[in-house]
Amino acid sequence: MELIELGDTFRAHQQRTEPDLALLAGLHERKARSFAWWAEVSGDGALRHEAKRAEKAAQTTREMHDNRGQTAGDTTGGNQPDSR
Repeated sequence: MELIELGDTFRAHQQRTEPDLALLAGLHERKARSFAWWAEVSGDGALRHEAKRAEKAAQTTREMHDNRGQTAGDTTGGNQPDSR
């Protein structure tokens, strides 16, 4: 049931005019948890691989979301110009 609902939620996200990267990262995390649990129960290595892929997708999507929040000239993160 979880994977069916998750698939429906991914499809609904794809219908959006603008992507919500925070929501998408959460969906990838949820997918990773579901596949990891399913792999644990079934002992299926392919499912474990899918869980890892979903974890990486969540991380990449979160990084994209974080990068979109920064503006040109943003000096956060230790990239401040030298004040000399």
